[in-house]
Amino acid sequence: VLCVRVNAWDTEWTAYDIIEVVGNAGERLEEIMLPKVQTAAEVVAMDLLLTQVEKNAGLPIGHIGIEAQIETAQGLINVNEICAASSRLETVILGPVDFSASMEMPSLSGGLQIPEYPGDYFHYVFMKILMAGRANGLQVIARLDLAPAWARPPDSREETPPQNFDDLGDFVYAFVEHFRGRVQYIQIWNEPNIYPEWGEQAVDPVAYTRMLQIAYTRAKEADPNVHVLSAPLAITLGEPHPEPGKWRSMPDLDYLSAVSYTHLTLPTIYPV
Repeated sequence: VLCVRVNAWDTEWTAYDIIEVVGNAGERLEEIMLPKVQTAAEVVAMDLLLTQVEKNAGLPIGHIGIEAQIETAQGLINVNEICAASSRLETVILGPVDFSASMEMPSLSGGLQIPEYPGDYFHYVFMKILMAGRANGLQVIARLDLAPAWARPPDSREETPPQNFDDLGDFVYAFVEHFRGRVQYIQIWNEPNIYPEWGEQAVDPVAYTRMLQIAYTRAKEADPNVHVLSAPLAITLGEPHPEPGKWRSMPDLDYLSAVSYTHLTLPTIYPV
């Protein structure tokens, strides 16, 4: 499965992303990931635009599916209607960091404990999205990232990978086992090819590959039917990389269920 994340409808680039990406690479593309979905109307608009572009490009109508990301309070309120808005919808995903910002939570790192709250403050969010997805026959993707303080170097950012990937493997096993039969897709980390998402340190595709291998193995031990997705890679908009070509030479990840790319656009630049 090849999926491209485009810009949200609250930007001026969404339609141009779809025209550029689907119009030129639609034959190889299976899904579009739409971030920050707040209303069912946004899904309907994406459906209509995809139909127009598919017709113009000579693609089968309905060829491109939609993944909807719930990342705001308004999106969560409307998640039932969002999940029922289009036959193109295939998955619904929670974006925990942006959702935390939308809710003005004391931490932007979803899933971490807040001492003042004696429980998992995301439990309602998870279950509401899960119910909406299940009621409409959609798959739910769980993104597993961010390391607790005990698993990473002292005074490091929450985005810093754990020092021992086996600890992450144990967490993946426990998560998949707990949600077995309910969550069939998991994504390992987020945008590991950029500095901020790798703990503000030099990115390391070899280390990320090793992380994926361990996570995949432990996930399949817990549930042989679970699908393991690689993290989307952020476009860098031409910023220099400390080791050019390193990501291009990363070993093939044939065992992964999907490879995702983030498509970020400027008014006159349309990188794929």
